[in-house]
Amino acid sequence: MKVIDFQITAQCNLECRFCCDSLKSCKSSSYDQIERMIKKISKTSVETISLTGGEPLLFTNIVSVINCLKKNNINIYLSTNGILLQKFYDDILPKIETIGLPIDSINTNTLKLIGRNQNQYELNLKHIKYIQEKYPKIKIKIGTVVSQYNINELEELGEKLSKILRKNDVWRLYQFSPIGIGKLNESDFFIDEDKFNSEIKRIKIKYDNINVSSLSVEEANDAYIFITPDLRLAEFTNNKFNFINYLENLSQEEIEGVLRNDRKILKNIEQNREWLKP
Repeated sequence: MKVIDFQITAQCNLECRFCCDSLKSCKSSSYDQIERMIKKISKTSVETISLTGGEPLLFTNIVSVINCLKKNNINIYLSTNGILLQKFYDDILPKIETIGLPIDSINTNTLKLIGRNQNQYELNLKHIKYIQEKYPKIKIKIGTVVSQYNINELEELGEKLSKILRKNDVWRLYQFSPIGIGKLNESDFFIDEDKFNSEIKRIKIKYDNINVSSLSVEEANDAYIFITPDLRLAEFTNNKFNFINYLENLSQEEIEGVLRNDRKILKNIEQNREWLKP
């Protein structure tokens, strides 16, 4: 599965202390520019666009962008913090294949300490129930960034999710990555890979009734291709963005060159996004 992450905006309505976004000052493009980009991408082998941010629902023309992706037969994975989702229920949910919502803890104090909205669990639980009832074909991914703050709370969260998530849904656990804002707070959040992997192994055994997926910092490296808010094509390698060129300057053949199946990064993307498959 060929997936590109489109960071449609760097704007966000939260100030998460572990945020890995290192493009905070990057300006968004106009809808007309994005529409041209989508038409170009649709002629390549890209199958799915992951709409991310920042917070993608802050982008003024997000509904038009989603309509354009759907019109051009590109599958949509929307990754949102959920704060603005309810106002877009009827405009967006019928058109997407997958939605990602974060739940990092059910403890309000933990959520406050890491910079999340303190009603995150209740809010996104409400979204989950609505989607399962009204749009049951949408795959739901619950994302949890694992750090010093919540590694001892995962079992408590797992108990809740094991009663909520369906067979096709996913609980995705990410090792805290010290990049972007997260780099400034590394000493508060960091857990080593052995500790992360050990906890993941335990969680997978305990909650074998749900689909638990994980991503370590090492696995995330060389495993993403991005389109930035200003429409540059970039690869995430050596734990940083490596910019290739503006998409308007790349031919379809040059884009396909980046997407060649024999490249290591494409193989890593396939493995990284295995959980996205139907």
